[in-house]
Amino acid sequence: MKKLLTLLVLTLITATGCKSQATSADAKKLAQSSVKYEYRAYTRGTVINIAISDWGIGASKGSPNDLLPETFKAIAEKDKNVLLEETAKVNLAGLETLEAPTKKHQFDGALAASLKITVDGKEYQTVTFDHGNPPTEIKALVEKIIALSGLEKE
Repeated sequence: MKKLLTLLVLTLITATGCKSQATSADAKKLAQSSVKYEYRAYTRGTVINIAISDWGIGASKGSPNDLLPETFKAIAEKDKNVLLEETAKVNLAGLETLEAPTKKHQFDGALAASLKITVDGKEYQTVTFDHGNPPTEIKALVEKIIALSGLEKE
């Protein structure tokens, strides 16, 4: 029984280590590509736009009729690496099939949000989800994008 348990633990450790290495390799591959992120959250009274391209980030927030001017700033290398690593963990081709965990945006209980990722000209877009409550598979990526923008969630 101990041998079986030891073998199981070693197998899990090896599998986890390989997945981590694959993610790092995928992130390095993405670093060689042209990657853009567009996050948008909106409702009748508020619009949030966040765009990341050429490793700079632009963000704006306000009412649809009175949108505040967009701010633009460069992204630090460590933050760029975190974005790439989080992106490498996501099945881009499956973005459009992710399930939103809640649907408050359908009755103005939350801003309706979406994320579009463009890699070398090919676009991948999520279904609409509640701002502040993205699908689990992209939660870390969305939270990093919002944090980098300097805009609060709500």
